[in-house]
Amino acid sequence: MVTFDFLQPDGTVTPQTASLAQGPARVKVRVTNWLPYTMHGTRVAALTAAGAPVPVVVERTTTWGTGGGVEGHSSAGTSWLSPTWYFAEGQKGFLETHFAILNPNLTAASVRLSYTHENGQTYTQTVTVGATAKVEVNVANFSTMPDGAFATTVTVLTGPDVAVERSAYRGGAWEIAYAGMGSPALGTTWHFADGVTSSTYATSFILANPTTTAAPVTLTFVKTDGTVVTHTLTLAAGARTSVAVKTLPGMATAEFQTTVTTTGTGIVAERLTYWPGECSWRRLQHLRMLRRAVASTGAEAG
Repeated sequence: MVTFDFLQPDGTVTPQTASLAQGPARVKVRVTNWLPYTMHGTRVAALTAAGAPVPVVVERTTTWGTGGGVEGHSSAGTSWLSPTWYFAEGQKGFLETHFAILNPNLTAASVRLSYTHENGQTYTQTVTVGATAKVEVNVANFSTMPDGAFATTVTVLTGPDVAVERSAYRGGAWEIAYAGMGSPALGTTWHFADGVTSSTYATSFILANPTTTAAPVTLTFVKTDGTVVTHTLTLAAGARTSVAVKTLPGMATAEFQTTVTTTGTGIVAERLTYWPGECSWRRLQHLRMLRRAVASTGAEAG
């Protein structure tokens, strides 16, 4: 049996259950059959008939739109809570960026969002996430910070650990959208299995260093023909940067895997791929390598 607890902004918890056969098995549930339209986060747990936990993997897909087309995004949940979450990518103005913070615990949490802006300034805001509640932060409403790109560190100031998910949208009907959990830790090595550059596709890597120490960074690209291309840079303390892969020598047209490494201090890295055409941004894919393990419980903040 799989239990779904839908946690709403006011702390209301709506439980539901679904059957999942002995593995290998897969089940799909439509939340709107259970819950009228409302903002919520979700806690998922799988149990045997005797009540013992069962390891599963859970993914959420959200769609919207009718007639002219259906848009959407998907996100895997996280199997743990954390006092800190890191995000390299964020946009205010060009994209509408949201952070969903889920607190499945029985006490409230005070949470600070620190935005490291491309102008070199850091802007902060603090929110309270009630017990068994979800809070949605729309960065567009944070008037203190100007438009532009930013990295984000979400930190619990007081109270229990939380789960944090970021989503971003663009267009009148949100024709561009992506979503995903942050990283609960910095890393000195980040792996990305996919990457492509061509006249149609463009890939960039977004790197953020929220520490007080500069990070020497190496990006190693292994192309499908076996050719290896490297690119090095120094990411200053508290800085964020974007690396457009097709601007690098030998990478204008390629399919490749990537390893991002640093020495001394950890960073957070994300990959961005968009198409068709570099300027239209008609479709966008945003992925991140997370240290995530399959576990018996999961949480999704969105």
